[in-house]
Amino acid sequence: MSSGLISGIFHQALNARQLTSIDMGETKFVRFGPDQSKCVGTQGLAGCTVALIVSPYAVIMSHIPPTLNVNDFMSKIEGFYSHHRETFPSVSGTMVGAGYNRVLLVGHHAAVIEARFQRLGITPFVRTYNPNPLSAEFAGRGTVVVDSRGQTINVYVEDTLVECLRK
Repeated sequence: MSSGLISGIFHQALNARQLTSIDMGETKFVRFGPDQSKCVGTQGLAGCTVALIVSPYAVIMSHIPPTLNVNDFMSKIEGFYSHHRETFPSVSGTMVGAGYNRVLLVGHHAAVIEARFQRLGITPFVRTYNPNPLSAEFAGRGTVVVDSRGQTINVYVEDTLVECLRK
């Protein structure tokens, strides 16, 4: 990296070919396993929202730009969740967005994601990241990663562990 920063979790997993990357505007279902992906993540968060459903066996992740219809993304998440329901016997839902102290700046995203998760019987955890481009640069800036490489499934926001699920 040109900034001289030590590589964060997203880039370490990507460089090790253990990460399925979710691009802005994408929603994917990814199953964990010995011959499958070990990590799922997204980068480049700068005002976007991430909605994810995590189980010990799989993750559904969506990287939602602030200007696109959040309902379209949530419909994709619900479709994946219904189609792959057997991989979600126990789940955690997380919403990550630009904001401060767990209050999202894109409030309409938060309201829609929370309502749609609740329809699925999931109460989402809310996590925020600082969208200020003038804040300090660091290796994990603007990333969300779900990592299944260890004994637990770990969810990181900007390289900070925010959630841990037992396998």
